[in-house]
Amino acid sequence: MKCSICELRCDVTETFFGRCGMYVLNETEIVPRFENQISSFTVGRIEDVPILHYYPGSLTLLAGTVSCNFDCPYCENSYIARESWEKLFRYQISPRELVQKARSLECMNIAFNVNEPAVSFPYFLETAATARSAGLHAGCATNGYFTREGIETLAENIDFANVSLKSISDDFYKKSCRVPGVAPVIRNIDILQQKGVHVEVTTPVTPDMNEEDIEKISGILGGISRDIPWHIFWLLPEYKMESDDHVPVERLLAMKEIAHSSLNHVFLGNLVGSEWLDTACPDCGSVIVKRLNAMGCGCQIVEDNLNGGLCPNCGSPVSLEGPLSLEFAAADDSATQSWKKDPLSLGLLDVHGYQKLFDFRTGERMEHPSPIISKVKKLISGRPYPGDQKPESDTWVTDLALEMMDIYQPELVVLDYAQAWFLAVNQPDGKKEAFDNIFSNVNRFLDSTGFEPMVVGTGGFETVERIIDLEKYFRTEEIILSSGKYAYFNRSSIKDLSQEILQELSDIWDLYTRDEFLAGLESSYSDDFAMYIHDFIAVAKPGVMFKGLSSFIRINDYTSSLDRYIPVYTTLDIPEDITRVVPVSCDAVRSGKKVALIIIEGAGLSSFPFTGTAKCRNHDGLYTYQMHEQYISLGTGTHYSSSDFRFPLGRDYWLRDYRPYPFSGRFHRFLQNTPQKRTSPLKSLSVGNRNIHTHVCLEADISLECYCCYQHNFGTMAVFHEEALT
Repeated sequence: MKCSICELRCDVTETFFGRCGMYVLNETEIVPRFENQISSFTVGRIEDVPILHYYPGSLTLLAGTVSCNFDCPYCENSYIARESWEKLFRYQISPRELVQKARSLECMNIAFNVNEPAVSFPYFLETAATARSAGLHAGCATNGYFTREGIETLAENIDFANVSLKSISDDFYKKSCRVPGVAPVIRNIDILQQKGVHVEVTTPVTPDMNEEDIEKISGILGGISRDIPWHIFWLLPEYKMESDDHVPVERLLAMKEIAHSSLNHVFLGNLVGSEWLDTACPDCGSVIVKRLNAMGCGCQIVEDNLNGGLCPNCGSPVSLEGPLSLEFAAADDSATQSWKKDPLSLGLLDVHGYQKLFDFRTGERMEHPSPIISKVKKLISGRPYPGDQKPESDTWVTDLALEMMDIYQPELVVLDYAQAWFLAVNQPDGKKEAFDNIFSNVNRFLDSTGFEPMVVGTGGFETVERIIDLEKYFRTEEIILSSGKYAYFNRSSIKDLSQEILQELSDIWDLYTRDEFLAGLESSYSDDFAMYIHDFIAVAKPGVMFKGLSSFIRINDYTSSLDRYIPVYTTLDIPEDITRVVPVSCDAVRSGKKVALIIIEGAGLSSFPFTGTAKCRNHDGLYTYQMHEQYISLGTGTHYSSSDFRFPLGRDYWLRDYRPYPFSGRFHRFLQNTPQKRTSPLKSLSVGNRNIHTHVCLEADISLECYCCYQHNFGTMAVFHEEALT
């Protein structure tokens, strides 16, 4: 039987489930293979869809299923869209339950944007209809390859949509998307617009796209409506793309100007830290909504000048639907004001040569005359980050560090090598090569500098034998997970469980009350950690991982183990436990030595090849340091729990953490703490590849790191504290 949802019109049988693999013939009708299943949801702003001109800033429940009817070589969500279904952890949740989640989290909208909604069309339609009947808006991000009957059904059930128009070329659609051509997508954009759906369009700019293509696409969209917001999306190497497959920023800016001849609102997406997402009046050019690109599709509203839908300067109407919804965006302005009094701390973003310098106290762009900043600008511009899951990214760390030795002459160098961890989790066959490369780089750095070593592994791996979906037992957003090994619950969640269920769960976790847990923590844990601990804490037993509904997971063969002891190789005093690693290193520097504190992620006692490897305690209580939490404590001597930087589910995240610049949200607590350097007066440098929230917290005078999120490689970040600039 032919499927009538998308224009591929697959002949679905009992054994062939269509190109997307999501439908099956059940006697005389085609039905979904997976009933009421999603891969994940989270809460964000509507800008994350991306939608910029429909109820700007409104909280949105973002959901997705699995699979896609396309196979684009640059897919940013390939692990959801193209991974085999058996490798993805799915959740059973009905449309009614999903809408209840959205309402309890005070969302205004529900949107499916993780993968193509056509592959789970009945589920999406029921969710959208249920949401609208509950007073919520419904929408999606889609490749737009619906049949005419499919798109008309979609239009009847949604309020907004972002359609990905990938090219104007049929040849591109045939080669890259494996579909006959572009015509159905253009037709469907027109139908959605005619039916009154708020439509925005995204076009990923591939290396072979030229200015003529941009002119043609903008002309077609402008012929439908000049007010359609068009997102020109800058592709960075993902999935099947090569590392040098990206378009120079200067060409993107030229394309943006060309598009403006046909469209009123043209945006450049995926350029972290850029201002090219502002909404301007099409008549006088005044900025109506000012935004900053946070990362990927998302952006943050900095200020708005909406005046009842009219430009405050010339009075012309501006095509933004609905009011701005950021009534709690500046909930804690006193904290922002206090940061402005802190010592200067600057962030330099480099995205393939496009650079911006920010004041971390205010988020404002700025210039600074420091010759060190000028030298670092030149250095990182010529050495883009290779990307995660690549051994050469650890070589990148060593190369940058050795170059920086001449620029800054530090007394304490902190290096963080993370690729063995990434590969051990995602591509286990590459773990040995990654470790061999890391230890070669460690020896190269030590031989080149003569620094005294303090080399620390963050613990090994364990085989994943069971993945437990805690949503099976807890249908509440109150569950908080940390690294798949810890779960925090409120009292009502636990007390609602029967003794039979508690007995069943005793096989997979060790359960503690809050008082029991805190009594087993060493004094170095921060007050914030205790503040976020719930009434009960569960620790996964060996071989077990927890999963909650609010985050993605691929079913991997290995996960970080909760090692009680970690390896240390040093010519200095051997630290007794992890919290003594930094004090021992700093004391050695104060005595006149030059020290390299080197952190090797994913390395346990069996992984260290150094003769004379010792061990130190990884914890002093019920909580065991792991992954990010582990080496952040190395930098400060104080534990930073996942509660300090996690991406919490729901409105509370935005209420507490929203800041109008790209380093807000899950990063802001670290930025708040970075000026409080504890290694002073040591002259220090940090280089690594585990993202900003690790290396900034090492509190070196200068930190260089990749700027990534969920292994999407956006660029490079350099952080400068005032000590490095004076």
